[in-house]
Amino acid sequence: MNLERALKVLEVAETASPKEIKQKYRDLVAIWHPDRHTDNPRRYKLSVQKTKELNTAYDCVRSFLIFKKEAEEKETESHQNELLIVKCNSCGTNNRIREFFKNISFKCGRCGVPLYVYQSPDREDRWEQRTHCGDDECIGTLGSDSRCNYCGKAFEEGKKE
Repeated sequence: MNLERALKVLEVAETASPKEIKQKYRDLVAIWHPDRHTDNPRRYKLSVQKTKELNTAYDCVRSFLIFKKEAEEKETESHQNELLIVKCNSCGTNNRIREFFKNISFKCGRCGVPLYVYQSPDREDRWEQRTHCGDDECIGTLGSDSRCNYCGKAFEEGKKE
């Protein structure tokens, strides 16, 4: 039995959720169960056939949903396991970071310098090194002019205080 036929037998739309499909299956089996039609041999025979058809249809839909879920999990899992190689600007070490964790800040495995990612509209993810301000109470980082983007001090000025 193909999926389209199974959905028609279960009287559900293609967009129905697994919970809706299960409920509709249970409702139809409750209506067509052979134990409800023991008094009439013709209806009993018909209910046995209908119940078998419902069971086959539900098994078909369930196996499709399980296959679909496993395929989605496998795709997510394979995407999570991709590695990015991030070169440290300080010591030149190639650091391996899982694609899934790319939005988290990391430190170089050799020298401990922080590595960060930022989004750029003209490029894909680009990694860079950031140096924090020398003042321990400041939350800024040093820009290209070697001054803190928060307090405006140079690294050495922040260290002196």
